[in-house]
Amino acid sequence: MIVVPGAIKTQFAREITRFTGSEDVVVIDGDKKKREKLYGEATGARWVVLNYDLLHIDYKRIVPLVNGSLLVADEAHRLKNRTSKRTSAMRNLAVKASRRLALSGTPVENNPGEWYTLMNGFVVPGMFGGVMDFFNRYTYPGRFGGFEGARNLGELKQRSNPHYIRNRKEQVAAHLPSLLVKNQVLDPDPKLAHALRQAHRDAREEIARAAMDKRNIGVLDGQVEDEIESGAAMTAVGMLRLMCSSPKLVLGSPAASANAMVLAGLIPDIDGPKLDELRLLAGEMQVNAERLVVFTGFRSMSDLIAERFDEDGIRYVTFNGGTSRQDRDTAVAKFNTPGTEDSPGPTVFLATDAASEGLNLGKCCSTLVNFDLAFKPSTMVQRANRIHRIDGDVSKRYLIINFTLSRTIEEGILKMVGAKADLTDAILGESGSRKSVTGRHGYNIYAAAMNEWQE
Repeated sequence: MIVVPGAIKTQFAREITRFTGSEDVVVIDGDKKKREKLYGEATGARWVVLNYDLLHIDYKRIVPLVNGSLLVADEAHRLKNRTSKRTSAMRNLAVKASRRLALSGTPVENNPGEWYTLMNGFVVPGMFGGVMDFFNRYTYPGRFGGFEGARNLGELKQRSNPHYIRNRKEQVAAHLPSLLVKNQVLDPDPKLAHALRQAHRDAREEIARAAMDKRNIGVLDGQVEDEIESGAAMTAVGMLRLMCSSPKLVLGSPAASANAMVLAGLIPDIDGPKLDELRLLAGEMQVNAERLVVFTGFRSMSDLIAERFDEDGIRYVTFNGGTSRQDRDTAVAKFNTPGTEDSPGPTVFLATDAASEGLNLGKCCSTLVNFDLAFKPSTMVQRANRIHRIDGDVSKRYLIINFTLSRTIEEGILKMVGAKADLTDAILGESGSRKSVTGRHGYNIYAAAMNEWQE
């Protein structure tokens, strides 16, 4: 039983057949009626593949298939939230399986509790004992209650060591050229710069209020793109992030706070320097018959980029949370098929983070643009690994381009993401400074990024 992100079920089944020669693979998919039929077929199958979102929905149908089986969690960092429904379901399934295997290149990054949830709740149930004993030993008491920071990580590594194997890319793919990362800093025009200064002031005040309110200390944490975009209750931080991508996203927002800025004439009616730069780059790539992967954290930004590509005649495929499984598979297949004179294929693979895990996009492409920055180091790593991977022909060079606006919170995000990545190093015994993530602090991630930007 292999549990994977929904976007890669088909690919995982295809790879099983490729490496084992077995076609005895059942992929659980579709509506309730179709899934019921597939669960029946899965009873006698060698391999069963399903996605995380089905764990709690179809739990009773899954249990009989897991009993006595090998249970695999791919991209297992999705189980880091101890209270989520999917983690709870996997924790219950773990004790019914005969063996368990968790696969992840980024198993922990924010705090040791993520490692506890993955190892103690799934890989080796109960290996660390009670949760409070664990937190008291490996973290500090929090300033506003709870726990924060990290300590005694050498001991934690020693206790964990018998239960994991860590293969780094440079060990298993020494033939892959190194990944070049270019931070392309763009300057906003004077009117946009003025609007961004106002947005930064509002965001600083919002962060300060949240820090003073114990009940809301975590309200700004994490990746909340869906809430930012949909909301009538858009936060000041959310508006700032949208403005850094494009002022157009704020102009089209239904949020009252966004409308207030628009009515005050503070939001310029422009695409912004990032989209202008991307259009030039995509045009050059198409002329040179090269391909490009573009990631954005916002569905609305993906839609706006697609509109501009249509205007420019740029060939592209899209992959986001609203794309059907069939259309996702078609988009990947088209992008990975070499172009010909008669059928050049798409120039750009335009994606949200729905495509950031598991996909192989490097067969015909070695350049990737992060249109906006993710707060999680693991997301940035996952995005980059879509092209920098062992899969067919190897390019002579791999390039990641991070678009950032000068004199904005994005400069702070860039520094913070690098610092946060070192927590994995500390627990797994790898290289890295680790200073800023193992010490005590009271910031949520937005506050930390704002602090870095101010400094």
